[in-house]
Amino acid sequence: METIDIEFRELQVRAGATGLFEKTYGFYIGQAVMILTLCVASLCMLVFMEGFWVRVVANAVLLAAFASGQTGFLMHEVVHKQVFKPSGWYTLVCACLDFFLGSSTTWWEKKHNIGHHLHSNDPNEDPDVMKMTFVAFTPEYAKAKRGVYRFTTHHQHQLLPVLLLFQPLHMRFAAAQWLCKEKPAGALVGLSLIGLHLVAYLGILFLLLPFWHAVAFAFLHNASLGLYFGVSFLVNHTGMQIQPTDKPGDFCAQVLTARNISGGWLLSFILGWLNYQIEHHLCPEMPSSHYQEFAELVKELCGKEQVEYHCVSFWKACTEVYVHLRTIAKFAA
Repeated sequence: METIDIEFRELQVRAGATGLFEKTYGFYIGQAVMILTLCVASLCMLVFMEGFWVRVVANAVLLAAFASGQTGFLMHEVVHKQVFKPSGWYTLVCACLDFFLGSSTTWWEKKHNIGHHLHSNDPNEDPDVMKMTFVAFTPEYAKAKRGVYRFTTHHQHQLLPVLLLFQPLHMRFAAAQWLCKEKPAGALVGLSLIGLHLVAYLGILFLLLPFWHAVAFAFLHNASLGLYFGVSFLVNHTGMQIQPTDKPGDFCAQVLTARNISGGWLLSFILGWLNYQIEHHLCPEMPSSHYQEFAELVKELCGKEQVEYHCVSFWKACTEVYVHLRTIAKFAA
């Protein structure tokens, strides 16, 4: 295993020499412009359009949820330092993202970069696998469920789409709770930005829409965003190897616990380039626009060292996730 880690470090040097670690500012500026354009279009629909189905339903589900989802993907890359290195601009962009999404980049960095990436699919360390309230990803956690949580876990493969509808609400609550408990530097600013987001978001809706239309928009927007995030992230690791992390950053551990999704440029764009999950875990600071080229080098190394490189279609990945959840659910019977 030490040999393959040495080979991977040499591969990283080769990738750096060909410019795969260079920041692609034009790519991210284009993404930001697209997000702002979608937001303006959504706001214009609220102001100028009539009719519940177009103004509220189509706007919330198609425009607003997609814009928020893409913003979430951008936040993910900013926090990984894929867009640019920490600086005054980095702090300002993080603050804007906190306000726009109503969450916390500081909380996300702690949970995702440190917790998940260093201990991918580790049942004792990865916060995305460890004990959760309504679902379980390992037999041990499923067996430990009691009461209503045992019921939801036993039916998790059926209930998960419903649970995902409330994921954005959970993310905001978890971020605020962590800021209050841990009190990191800038915690008060972070909490203020979450509060300002809620005031601005609800204020605009209730100012421009009738009461029940505003309620419907807020629910549909956040529910669609929850499904969007859920589908984008669940297919990356769920159903892959579950194993303790003896050596964080180990090449084989990162490859074997991640799943890539094939499907071309359009699918990559929709999934925020997270379909190159193996490459993302191996080099999380590499701009996502370089993943496709980097993937060829990684597959070559995996083939040489006989390490399974798991890449399937989107629907095959969804099937694998469903089967895994259903299998684990039986332990909560």
